[in-house]
Amino acid sequence: MKFKLEIKGDSTLWILTAILALVGTITVYSASSNLAFSGGASTLVDLAKHLFFIGAGFGLMYAVHRVDYNLFGSFSRLLLVPVALLLVYTLANGVNVSNASRWIRLPMGQTFQTSALASVVLITYLARYLALRSKEELRSFKATFLPLIFPILLVVGLILPANFSTAALIFGVSFLLLFMGGYAIKNLFILAGSGLVALSYFCSLGLRLPNMSNRVAT
Repeated sequence: MKFKLEIKGDSTLWILTAILALVGTITVYSASSNLAFSGGASTLVDLAKHLFFIGAGFGLMYAVHRVDYNLFGSFSRLLLVPVALLLVYTLANGVNVSNASRWIRLPMGQTFQTSALASVVLITYLARYLALRSKEELRSFKATFLPLIFPILLVVGLILPANFSTAALIFGVSFLLLFMGGYAIKNLFILAGSGLVALSYFCSLGLRLPNMSNRVAT
């Protein structure tokens, strides 16, 4: 029997991913040399570890691209609540670095950044919701607040105290997705205004309570 590897999808995306992986490998190998030699270790260990993760990532990428994308939309609804709970756990019990809890500890000394999973789940959920709704249904801010806007505010709000840049990026991508998905312009202005008010409140609270988060100062 001959094993035939069938790769579907956008070939440009596959090529760009391979190029980024190659550049990342060179960068990691170069950056790890000083750390390895100062600790008496070998750069080959870090390189082998990095190559293992790249191989696992491409394997997962290949497996995922063979699955019907509609399944991911359905799963995103089920994962919203667990992801929110995971973000709460990260804030309360995550690995604290520079007064910011962004990661949770995994077996074998590994860490996982929960905001990365939250961003994928949220964007997938938003895309599915917009695809299943007509423009008429997207006109009402009140009707779409709980199923559409609230998940954005919840995820961004839970990420913001520890990681402002990621929270801002997720909010920006979500805003752009809503715009491209036909969400009413007036509702987008309401969402942007709500985001600015929430950010201002967070900054003022951070200045009054410096121990709460150092994201305001940095």
